[in-house]
Amino acid sequence: MCIEIVYPDGGAKVIGYARYVMECHLGRRLPEHEHVHHINEDPLDDRLENLKVVDVADHCLIHHPGYISQDFVCPVCQVTFTLNPYQIRQIIIKRSYGSAKTGPYCSKKCSARGRGKAMQIPVKQRYS
Repeated sequence: MCIEIVYPDGGAKVIGYARYVMECHLGRRLPEHEHVHHINEDPLDDRLENLKVVDVADHCLIHHPGYISQDFVCPVCQVTFTLNPYQIRQIIIKRSYGSAKTGPYCSKKCSARGRGKAMQIPVKQRYS
């Protein structure tokens, strides 16, 4: 459920009822980087004891616990580098179409030098 709020400073916006309840309880506006999380995962349960203010990144991890970056070691130069879940998913998609059979590599230079040196992405990191 959403409601339109007109703030004393003249600002107005449409916000979720849970956010409104939390703003009233705290006595302040919640910045954009703060979300209101329903502890029991029921979006219709807007009781104050079921609501918790969390940072956007923390809220993402609550609802998508597997959505984390993964460290890899380049099979050519042995440098450790990090790929985010989007980059990992792109490699998986390319492999499923047969266009990427090796890697991942830390750079295009290592990719060109390392054709044929495959690295497996852990099964738990595969996203659909």
